Amino acid sequence: MIGRVAIVVLLVSSAVQARRSARGTRPGCGADDVRDHERGGHADGWPALDPGDPRGAEGHGPFPGLVLLAGSGPTDRDWNSPLLQTTNGSGKLLAEALGRRGVIVLRFDKAGSGKNPGPPLADWTIDTYSEEGLAALSHVLSRSDVRTGRVFLAGHSEGGIHATRVAQIAGTTIAGILYLSSAARSMTDTLLTQLENQLANAAKTHPLAGLSEADVVTQMDALRRAFDDFHAGRAVDPTAVSKIPQVQQLVAQLVNPRRRR
Repeated sequence: MIGRVAIVVLLVSSAVQARRSARGTRPGCGADDVRDHERGGHADGWPALDPGDPRGAEGHGPFPGLVLLAGSGPTDRDWNSPLLQTTNGSGKLLAEALGRRGVIVLRFDKAGSGKNPGPPLADWTIDTYSEEGLAALSHVLSRSDVRTGRVFLAGHSEGGIHATRVAQIAGTTIAGILYLSSAARSMTDTLLTQLENQLANAAKTHPLAGLSEADVVTQMDALRRAFDDFHAGRAVDPTAVSKIPQVQQLVAQLVNPRRRR
């Protein structure tokens, strides 16, 4: 149970997220300012701060705070991914637009993307992402220019699941959750649908790890068998399911038994 935390559902289309915007920054505060704070063993520079701009807000702070949690796969702080054809950086655009309106937004390279390699595959679980989210939230809550009681989580797609799990721990320290086109089906169903489309597109446009269109069919068959085994209570080895590291990580987060709940 999330308790008294307010839940706000937002359906944000990719077209809206992709609107062009110029970066709004506040003097003396940039992405590198939070490089070493709440790193928790992650690669240098994983948090990117898009600070609230007092020109777009009433007064001069403190400002509302927001932590952005990316969707599935190797999605970086800008919400770009090698599995997607586009590179519009919708997460970056969203953060910058909110920054110009007086919101302090924290986004970061999630495990397995950008400069954040993540833990060893054997230690990769769904908790990997909630622990990152908690570290990011801790940093935002610690800032003197963030308004107490006005800190939110926003999760896009699979990120909505991680935002919910962070909120279960954070409780009333956050004011609410924003669900941005979040998953409405089980994680396995969602991942299978997304991966089939993403791998097929990658095979056509820029073959990923030498993947051919025929390989996509073989890969999807292996994934379906793996998830069937998982639901049946049988052990699944992510390295036997795929030769693609990013796909191994997706499988590991679901099937590795060492997780909080």
